[in-house]
Amino acid sequence: MANRAYRLGRRQQGIDETRTRIIDASHALFAETGFYQTSVEGVAQRAGVSRATVYHQFGSKAALLDAVISIALSGTTGTRMRRVREHADAATALRLYVPDVCRFWASEYDLFRHLFAAAEIDPEASAHVEAYDGRRRELVVWLAKRLDDQEYLREGVTQRQAADTIWMLTSFRSFDHLHARSGMSVRAAGALLAGLAATVLRDGAGAAGGGD
Repeated sequence: MANRAYRLGRRQQGIDETRTRIIDASHALFAETGFYQTSVEGVAQRAGVSRATVYHQFGSKAALLDAVISIALSGTTGTRMRRVREHADAATALRLYVPDVCRFWASEYDLFRHLFAAAEIDPEASAHVEAYDGRRRELVVWLAKRLDDQEYLREGVTQRQAADTIWMLTSFRSFDHLHARSGMSVRAAGALLAGLAATVLRDGAGAAGGGD
């Protein structure tokens, strides 16, 4: 019985190691050449496995992208982004959230640069971009509601307007323009976008918050 359990454990370890190699290969190729140009054959070659193994493990190129993005989101910066829900003070949460989004975009910059470019011409890539932005939108709408509930929104600014503003400012396109096109550091881009996002707040809201 012990030998059988050992063999099963070794087999699972081998499966997990193969899966990790495939994901690493996918990440590298998506970042180097983009989603549209990456093929399952190319992933298999980079990972040192057969196409059949890739399809058996994941089923499709879209599933590979899902796995790569999920791992990115489970990293330190992705976790910090989700912690916005833990802050009791919504204005402070906003001031922390915007720079964290910028750090997230920067941590996987090449991957997202190719993915957003591919979304313009590839329906699969577009679906993944829209799915991720949809999840980001849900968090931003939730944060805008908290800001309103805590009476932090500037007079005349609605929840919808606050959500739209924050969502636009935390988009990859906004970060990319400042970081890659205008040459701003990640920190400087985060500070500028956080300041712009704070314009939806009444004066002094969450001013004591901040930090990393």
